[in-house]
Amino acid sequence: MKLLYLLDKGSPAEEEEEEEGIADLPWLTETDLVQIQQELLFQRKKVDISKPLWFRTDVLSKYKNHGYCEIDMANPFSCVLLFLDYDKKHIVTSTLFEIHNGNIIMIRARDFPGVPPKERNHWQHYQIVDNLRLHI
Repeated sequence: MKLLYLLDKGSPAEEEEEEEGIADLPWLTETDLVQIQQELLFQRKKVDISKPLWFRTDVLSKYKNHGYCEIDMANPFSCVLLFLDYDKKHIVTSTLFEIHNGNIIMIRARDFPGVPPKERNHWQHYQIVDNLRLHI
C-alpha cells in the first residue's frame, strides 16, 4: 500500500467538476489518514495481516471507467487498484489484489487499508464471508 500526503489541497477547475468520478474526490481526508494509521497499528498488534479477504470481481465495476482510478490487471497474481488525485497523475492510495477462478478477488488484510475508508461500504457489499476453501 502506498499513501501520499497531498500538498496541494486546492479545489479542481470548474470544468473538471463535471467529469465522472469527481464527486468521489478527495479519496482521503485528514481524518481518513488518521484512521488508516490506527488500522495499521492495530493490525501489527492483533490481526493476522496475511489473512485473505474475499470479494466478487463485480466490486471493480465501479472503478473500470472511473476518471480517477486505474486498474492494472497485467498480472492476475498481483493486480493493483490505484486511486488518483484531481490531476489524474498522482496516486493518493492503492491496494494490491489477486484474481482467483476469474470471478473472485483476494486482498490480504494488510493491503485493505489501501481502499479509501469512504469506499469500504461499497467493497463490503461484494465481500464473500463464507469459507471458500480455495488453494492459494
